[in-house]
Amino acid sequence: MRARWTALHESLVRSITTLKADQQFKTANKIGTALAPFTAADALVAHLTAKDGDRDEKDQIYRALVRAIQSRSEWADLATALLWLGLWPGLDAIYNHRLRDFVGHPDELVTEVSFIFTTTVGRIDLAGVNRLAATLIWNVERDVRDALKRRWAHEARVVDVDDPAATGPDPHLQKNPTIDDRELPVDANNLPAVREWLAGIVQGDADLVIGAALYGFDLHELADELGIGHEAARKRFQRAIKRIRERLGGSR
Repeated sequence: MRARWTALHESLVRSITTLKADQQFKTANKIGTALAPFTAADALVAHLTAKDGDRDEKDQIYRALVRAIQSRSEWADLATALLWLGLWPGLDAIYNHRLRDFVGHPDELVTEVSFIFTTTVGRIDLAGVNRLAATLIWNVERDVRDALKRRWAHEARVVDVDDPAATGPDPHLQKNPTIDDRELPVDANNLPAVREWLAGIVQGDADLVIGAALYGFDLHELADELGIGHEAARKRFQRAIKRIRERLGGSR
């Protein structure tokens, strides 16, 4: 599931070791930037990703990279790759955390993170930021989360009116709003496996089903957590349960 994300990292690593990148790095050093103490781009990345080191010094390096990108300097391409690689641990943590929301569609998450990161770097006001690295990561995490909420809200408005479960209450569901985890074809204790199996049936409503049907959480609370309306959550949950029971062999 991480194939494209891993390929992106490998591509960035290759991009800083080319002849062009070496020439650009030498150009950046000549103009007296914070990159000057380093002899090569890969050495700079190793410094930025090390857990120790002076945070103020690293902050100045990140500022130099962002300035080069925003000013579209002649070494902007290299600066972009270096910024990506320097912040990769934080970006990778965002990717791993949000991968559960893109079950079956991990490439969409790569696109989402890439777009948001590029946009964030291009518009951030360096004068109003103290800790640049932390601010960039926090902003990307926030915007990815907000984009998900907007997607969920949009999906909540798309209700199939031909589906009986979406147009009215389901008496059976009202009496039995759970799923017997013993009927699942995957280990109920293996949450990623359960989520992946459910996503193949109910797509984006997998977490809604897990929370309400398996763990018994209140639908209103789940709706608030997922950023969707209460009524929309009820209809989507009914429709999802109906499809799951059909897959398992009929209503019980």
